[in-house]
Amino acid sequence: MTETEATNLTGFWERLVKALPWFLVGIVAFGLLGFGGANYMNDRGTWPLQQAEVIATTIHWAQHMSDQYELIIELRVHPKNGIAYQASLLQTGQKGALEKRAQRRYAIGKLISVRSDPSNPGRVVLPQSGTWGAWLIATIVGMFFLGNGLTVLNRPTQKPLP
Repeated sequence: MTETEATNLTGFWERLVKALPWFLVGIVAFGLLGFGGANYMNDRGTWPLQQAEVIATTIHWAQHMSDQYELIIELRVHPKNGIAYQASLLQTGQKGALEKRAQRRYAIGKLISVRSDPSNPGRVVLPQSGTWGAWLIATIVGMFFLGNGLTVLNRPTQKPLP
């Protein structure tokens, strides 16, 4: 092995040590977000499915977001074996899209399906189809850290000036 090859190999190992934390954080983030998010979504999928009547919708500017609005949907939930109670859903987005959604999907008097938390019946969510959203976010975050690690690993070694 020549001296240049040995120097390049040493530089690779130094870069690998610097890139390793990025790889580890990416793997941990992917695992926590993917498995944790999927478990959370699966748990919500076991909540009882209820019928709810839309009693009011309100759209206002979301102060915590610069260009987003909030659609608040007030509901009267009708459990199968219980007394009706009120709950609300919150969605964010562009004002025009939320107005159309409120008119089409959440018109006053319309019945929709919701899942209610057995430990806190006032907490309701819309039924979800699968856990792909949690895995998508986990993949994006994991790829961010993996990409940073690869950037560090592939950075050329800088030789000191003579």
